[in-house]
Amino acid sequence: MVGDYQRVRSSGDGREVDRFEASYHFIRISCINFDDLRTNPNASLRFQEAQRGSLLLVNEGSQTLAFPWFATDLVQERERLEGIFQYFDRGAANLRLTKPAVLDKQGANWVMREPGSVQADV
Repeated sequence: MVGDYQRVRSSGDGREVDRFEASYHFIRISCINFDDLRTNPNASLRFQEAQRGSLLLVNEGSQTLAFPWFATDLVQERERLEGIFQYFDRGAANLRLTKPAVLDKQGANWVMREPGSVQADV
């Protein structure tokens, strides 16, 4: 799935998004308490469905996975994503998602179980 996601990100073709959605139904979500990380680095991040959310959520088997929205610039949006995704980039200008975040359903929302990762694109 990560390979398919990367293909959509790198193509810039809206039809690729449609193909991805046909293969992996997704919804868009947003983090509703991201600012809590500033005061408590151990805060449990919570997410809810949002029509223009900055993340997409995909159920894959028994896991619920979160990816940055396809058009999200991983460098410019780092401040908004770091915490949901760990960055291993050493100052690289080109980044790629290597692992989606794992979320757990909690009522009508989701909570983060495990952060994803972003690395330098080699």
